[in-house]
Amino acid sequence: MFDVIVVGGGHNGLTCACYLAKSGLKVAIFEKRQILGGACVSEELWPSYKLSTGAYVLSLYKQKFIDDLNLKKYGFEVYTKDPSLFLPFGKNKYLFIYNDIEKSKKEITKFSSKDAIAYEKWNKFWSNFVEIVNVLSLRQPISIFNAEEILLLLEEIGKKINLNDFSIEDFQRVILSDAKSLLDEYFESDELKAALSEDAIIGSYITPSMPGSAYLLAHHLMGEVNGIKGSWGYVKGGMGGLTEALRKMRY
Repeated sequence: MFDVIVVGGGHNGLTCACYLAKSGLKVAIFEKRQILGGACVSEELWPSYKLSTGAYVLSLYKQKFIDDLNLKKYGFEVYTKDPSLFLPFGKNKYLFIYNDIEKSKKEITKFSSKDAIAYEKWNKFWSNFVEIVNVLSLRQPISIFNAEEILLLLEEIGKKINLNDFSIEDFQRVILSDAKSLLDEYFESDELKAALSEDAIIGSYITPSMPGSAYLLAHHLMGEVNGIKGSWGYVKGGMGGLTEALRKMRY
């Protein structure tokens, strides 16, 4: 007999199962495929060669999960993707975006000194948004009709950011507006705007000028790898390295 049955052995189901097992429950996972992991798998497409056949980079899998479940003990390792972006232009011009803001600013100066200064403000804007999302995503949802819960939430958020630097209107803009409007507000260089708009369209069928693209941009800035906020990384052994570490866990 089991206390909990998890249907689907993707990385989310496996993570939930591991937390449940850690709390002392007896858990069973049922998966249709012969391989666990869902989209986070490494499969042998050619003899002796394994590839990530679904997801290919990691960022949104929170450090808290890695630490709570002690995944490094089970072989989980991730290599930081840096530079995070390379964009070539004509006439031997190009732009690198790094995890290090100062290195990125030096690159941006090639196209606009004004934008290099604005880039720091741009990162601060998104850092505030991400801190709010992190608070919301790691706590029990509140009732919007309970004033006491709302005040407690604002107090918790206030410990992470200065609420005077990021208003509810700013939050709404990210959720409801488009990436192009925000990029035009901060920057003048088409090259930089082209580079940064990549996160607003990847994995979708929208353009940077469509509502919702601002949130998609935010979505790709929410994570972290090896303690570096907003960075992405490659899992050792492919994305199946995450699944394998979760599979090996014992309580």
